[in-house]
Amino acid sequence: MRKLGLWLFLLPVLAFAKHKDTFKFDIHQKDYRFSTVFEMDSKGKPLGTVVKSTFRLRGNYDVYDEYGEWEATGISRLLCLGIFKPWGAEIDVYDTKGNVIGLIDGQVATTEAAKYSIYNSRGERVGIAFMDLTKAGFSILDPEKETHVIARLTRNFISDQIDYWDVMIYDVDVIDPAIIKVFAAFAVDKQEYFKIDK
Repeated sequence: MRKLGLWLFLLPVLAFAKHKDTFKFDIHQKDYRFSTVFEMDSKGKPLGTVVKSTFRLRGNYDVYDEYGEWEATGISRLLCLGIFKPWGAEIDVYDTKGNVIGLIDGQVATTEAAKYSIYNSRGERVGIAFMDLTKAGFSILDPEKETHVIARLTRNFISDQIDYWDVMIYDVDVIDPAIIKVFAAFAVDKQEYFKIDK
């Protein structure tokens, strides 16, 4: 009986501990003369930025933390269908030492509005980002168990302004946060290709 009481006491604590691993931020696009900056905020405080320079031949997404320290870079591949349409984009993500963190790989053959496979540094597919049919957001699902939601990106439609997105990561240990940040910046950057804001 004492063990049952202990389990009944620990169950809400364990459930809260697992739920505590969630992480939420929003991402806003700011256009400047020579760059586009994607500002990220979490709980009313700056989380960092992702910067896309207009001087680079390929689409580069440089990730910086809240103190302005460079964390990672996502580099779009030139020889892929992504140069024509964003659903075919392939983005390699590197750390500050040039080591591969992962890959975001647009899937051309799909019945979804858009679909991206996400790979880790070992080349293992750790997530699949599906755009919903209304083209209002992505759900990143476990490739082995598609009922397990790893993260969700939701577009907030605002008239006469650049839309911002909410990013909710439910399982923070599965995908490197730098990959999620690059993917979020890419989604905001290419949102008009997915769905025009009217």
